[in-house]
Amino acid sequence: MPDARWWNFEDAITDFGQLDADHVDLAKLLVMEFALVYGNDWFSIPVPTPIATLQRVTTLVVTDTFGVRTFIRPSEQTLVNPGEKPWSMYKLSGQGRRSDFIFMAPNVGVVDEGEALEEVLFLRDDMAAMAWAVEHRLQGDLDASLDAYELHLQRIKADPLPPPPKSKLGGPKIYYTLETTVPDNWIPMVPVKSPQDELFLRRGTMEIPTSSGLVKLKARALILEPDRPFFVADRVVSRAGVQVDRYFRYTRSSDGKIFVWLARKAGQGRGPGWSGLRFDIVRDMATSDNGTK
Repeated sequence: MPDARWWNFEDAITDFGQLDADHVDLAKLLVMEFALVYGNDWFSIPVPTPIATLQRVTTLVVTDTFGVRTFIRPSEQTLVNPGEKPWSMYKLSGQGRRSDFIFMAPNVGVVDEGEALEEVLFLRDDMAAMAWAVEHRLQGDLDASLDAYELHLQRIKADPLPPPPKSKLGGPKIYYTLETTVPDNWIPMVPVKSPQDELFLRRGTMEIPTSSGLVKLKARALILEPDRPFFVADRVVSRAGVQVDRYFRYTRSSDGKIFVWLARKAGQGRGPGWSGLRFDIVRDMATSDNGTK
């Protein structure tokens, strides 16, 4: 069946437009009828519209193959439950109201794109039963990108991990570690469920032990919105992962005005990964300075 979610693009694995059947293939025809007729469907009608204008549809009548004419009303006129709002798309809205006009905004011609200021890779970690948002590039001073892992190495050099315990004469020979550490640029994405029982990935944090105490790792990339709670639908992060870049775009309008803005783009990731996070580890203690174990 086609995807049941509204406004979701199919993954092209199944191409219903390439189905072919003869008049005698009754079984195939029945399957095609069930899959195409009883599935969610949308119809797009191109309407030539001048740029930078406000347009609205006053009347829409559909005539089917049987000659039956049906008057299509705007979705805003649909009856909904108390407290809900009618479904709408492409309409102008503001101050709790919707306009029946559609704004045809000017499009962008030739655009120059700068290098990525931020680069975040979302990936699955089956070993830890969660996902991660790996910050590869971060926006630095003078709008120059920085290597997030190099920043992690600098932090480790300035504030290293605490040394492992050393054994004493007659004492235990092993020690227990609750969990291992991960690089500072690996931000946990923890699976949670919404009140509607939908699965999401919530941006979390981790506490890393250092020589000066516990350090709480937080997201720094603006893609991850560090100043407020950040959620991603679980279905968005596939097995291939998702890479999101944040970069500058530059263009000029027909009257010579210059426009510069920050844009984002998402693409396919690099597959699943492993952060090195492990739990409940027993290790041998190091030898003390006097040579005892």
